[in-house]
Amino acid sequence: MVSITHEARILKDHVVSDILCPTDTAAVERTQAPFVDELPRLLRERHMSLRQLSRPVDVSDSHLSRVLRQVGYKTISPDLARRVAAALDLDGGYFVEAREGFVIDRVKSDPVFRDRLYDELGS
Repeated sequence: MVSITHEARILKDHVVSDILCPTDTAAVERTQAPFVDELPRLLRERHMSLRQLSRPVDVSDSHLSRVLRQVGYKTISPDLARRVAAALDLDGGYFVEAREGFVIDRVKSDPVFRDRLYDELGS
C-alpha cells in the first residue's frame, strides 16, 4: 500500500498542492481564478500575445479574444482550458474550468460514483 501525504498552500487565487509519495514528488499549481481573469495575467507574465498563444492551441486569436471578452456568451470549454494550460507549460488541471469539466464528465460517466457522491453530499 502506498502512503500519500497531501499539503496545500493558498496564495491569492492560486493553490499549490504538494503531493508526496515514495516514487514521485510533484508540485501542482492550480488557480481558483476564472479563466477570463487568469489568462491575461499569465500572458502579461510571459510577455505573450493571444496570437502567439493561439498557434499551439490550434484556435484563432479572435476566438480566444471572444472567450476572454465573453462575446456572444462564449465560455471556455474544458478541452480548450486544458490545451491552453499545455501551451503555457502548466498542468492540465491548472484552470478551474478544466477541473470542473473533468469532474462533470466523471460524474456523468460513472453511475456508481455519481450515486456515492450524491449520498455523501446530500447527507
